Amino acid sequence: MIQNLFIGPYHLFKEQFKEMIPFFIVTLLIQSIGSIALLMGVKEGTGSYYLFLFFEVLLWVWVYTALFMRIFRFQNGEGWTFLRAIKEGLFNAPAYLLYALIYSFYILIGLLFFLIPALYVSVIFFFAPIISILDPECEEGYFARSK
Repeated sequence: MIQNLFIGPYHLFKEQFKEMIPFFIVTLLIQSIGSIALLMGVKEGTGSYYLFLFFEVLLWVWVYTALFMRIFRFQNGEGWTFLRAIKEGLFNAPAYLLYALIYSFYILIGLLFFLIPALYVSVIFFFAPIISILDPECEEGYFARSK
């Protein structure tokens, strides 16, 4: 019984491992941006250091949306390459970032009032940023669909 539980994910990982290697390499490169800034002589706490960190966050969001779209398309039977996922992720990353910021703002407003409204808002709107990636043509709105 337990052996059958792991057979499906194992075969999925085995089939897709070669396709995921570029994502692993890109995430390692993005992770090293802060260290590269320090090696270049940029001091922590300066404006240029924060510019490097801002650039790193934007790259993380871009690769995250590309990876999320790649996995979603694979589950739907579509064979997306790494480059196509990166290209589509570039177009969907701003929407994801916008709705993630709005979601965070809703949680902050809920926390300012009480803890219970913040928990309620965080649970019912949790998937709004992810829906902005998976269904960009959502007619009813991402927050409405997230409920």
